[in-house]
Amino acid sequence: MSFTDPWLFWALPAVAIPVLIHLINLWRHRSRPWAAMEFLLKATRETHGGRKIRHYIILCLRMLALLLLIAAMAQPLLSPFLGFKSSGVQRVLLILDRSASMGTRSDGTTSLQQAIPPVIAETMETLKGARLIMLDSVSWKLQEIPTPEALAGSSSTSTTDTASDIPGLFMKAADFLKDTPGGKTEIWVASDMQISDWMPTSHRWEYVRSSLAALPNPPSIRILALRDRPASNRGIRIHDAVREDNALILDFTVTRYDSGDKDREQIPLVLSLNNIRTELNISVSGTSTRLTRKIPLPPGMESGFGYLSLPDDSQPRDNTAYFVFSPPPEIRVEIMAQTPDIAGILTNMAAPPGIEGMKASSTLLPVRLPLLLDKTPLVIWQGPFPKDNKTANLDAYTRNGGTILFLPPVYEPKNAEERKFLEVTWLPREQAPEDTYFRITAWDRESGILRNGRDKNPLPVSGVRAIVRAPIHGTGETIATWDDGSVALLHIPNGEGDAYFLATAPDYTWSNLADGHLLLPVIQRLARQGADRFLPQLSLHVADDRLQPSPDESNPQRLDDKAPPEGRISPWIMAGIYRMGERNFSTNIPPGELTKEQLQNDALSSIFQGLHTSLLGIHGSEPPLAVEIWKPCLLLALFCLLAEAILQLPGSTKSGRHRSRHP
Repeated sequence: MSFTDPWLFWALPAVAIPVLIHLINLWRHRSRPWAAMEFLLKATRETHGGRKIRHYIILCLRMLALLLLIAAMAQPLLSPFLGFKSSGVQRVLLILDRSASMGTRSDGTTSLQQAIPPVIAETMETLKGARLIMLDSVSWKLQEIPTPEALAGSSSTSTTDTASDIPGLFMKAADFLKDTPGGKTEIWVASDMQISDWMPTSHRWEYVRSSLAALPNPPSIRILALRDRPASNRGIRIHDAVREDNALILDFTVTRYDSGDKDREQIPLVLSLNNIRTELNISVSGTSTRLTRKIPLPPGMESGFGYLSLPDDSQPRDNTAYFVFSPPPEIRVEIMAQTPDIAGILTNMAAPPGIEGMKASSTLLPVRLPLLLDKTPLVIWQGPFPKDNKTANLDAYTRNGGTILFLPPVYEPKNAEERKFLEVTWLPREQAPEDTYFRITAWDRESGILRNGRDKNPLPVSGVRAIVRAPIHGTGETIATWDDGSVALLHIPNGEGDAYFLATAPDYTWSNLADGHLLLPVIQRLARQGADRFLPQLSLHVADDRLQPSPDESNPQRLDDKAPPEGRISPWIMAGIYRMGERNFSTNIPPGELTKEQLQNDALSSIFQGLHTSLLGIHGSEPPLAVEIWKPCLLLALFCLLAEAILQLPGSTKSGRHRSRHP
């Protein structure tokens, strides 16, 4: 139990007030012998003991009422974390968050990660013999820990530059408990509650709840919430590094959180190009500032690597952002369309005059031969979905890293098979009411293919006017929606590649997409996105699947001069510049680790609805899910006063008249 205002217990001596009043009353009434009263005293001597006990009970009730009132004002909090429900626990499954944000040093010296082992060790000591099994967010392996003290200083518990998948870890934990039934088990989670790691809207939480609740002995869930955040922090993220005209264009964002985050501030920035450092000064304001810098390149520097670095602070892992760059490759786009007009429009947008390195070729549907697309960055498919061997070819193309943009058929498909691909279906076309249009009113402006430009201006998405549309039915990432809330642009990852579905066609009987204001930048972005897999240098997030080396490639080599002193070389857990085989990679912490937003208690209660859950704060913070018991204290105090009043009531009327005749 803890108290919000424990200083109020200085009022505890007030509990003695009823005793003092009782003693004062005894001193005030002194007994004098009187012969006429001897008979009455003898008659009542047998009941005198009972009245004395009643007086003592009244005195105790008054003292207890005062004690409960003082306790209620101190606002007691009862946490069940180490309460009676922990008795009999035979094993503890610890889910350990090792994401980048766990490296925060809230007190300036000790990271959140370093605060976990002492708490685990102290708590395990109270369980007397329970087994400790750990499931960490990096290895995803279940390993038994011989002693809680072994957690401290272990490389398997250290902070990394990765993100965590908390719902995925819970799914693995639920499957483990289902496959290995045992005695009473508790699941402990040590996390900083980063909302990007918890993903509260993920449908996987439904599986977790149902799986845990279906166990013969459902486990209790104890959450060690490390919510502490430093008063001030700076972070940096690079969106793009492009080589243009013997110069490097860097597009990056600086975030900051502190009491003066609305004031303009000058921040020194270190720029490294192939491990040659220079200094820049940037001006930022607000919590997020997006900047673009054009850096002249030395003669002959066609490709390279580097980083931007902020001064050190309480979260060192978000202070450096890495990048690689190389000459833009030649990009070829394959176009499949139903009509020559649409094929010509798409060809002009894929390879417009004035943009070097872009080539496009078009073919009218139906395509007779299997598609050979191994070296193609982007395929645009307008028409009925492919079938037979073409379906297998396109599916394999995306799984191997290709990008496809699907546009609906302007002529209705002949059968249902041509309406469905990758679990996405073109529904029957819809016509806008007379003198009205379908308009796109909401889209993702921060990331993806509809993001704002480098000049921070949005794409002209709202200018799309559609007379006819083909509704999209499928599950994926909705990038844009029509004014009635239906899907206008859908994204579905497939293996290492991506498939996009746009709900209207570049035909003037359908929409104004043929004007090119929106479709031109979208196709160019998709083409460059698809070409990334052919670049000799590639920017990724830490732990990206594309970092897996082929069997004939050598071990990764760290290229930048920011490598840690211990010399750990691992692009799967540490940000930096790496060489693997014939390619260079820059790896950075996931964008979600740069945010400050944490999972709140109401969302946490919704996630674990129906399961026994408690939450314990660390570093002296108040237990967020502790039970407030000041109201029960007040009710008990009122009960004591009511009981005292009842005991104070006079006797029957008859006894009262008897007493009046014997003064």
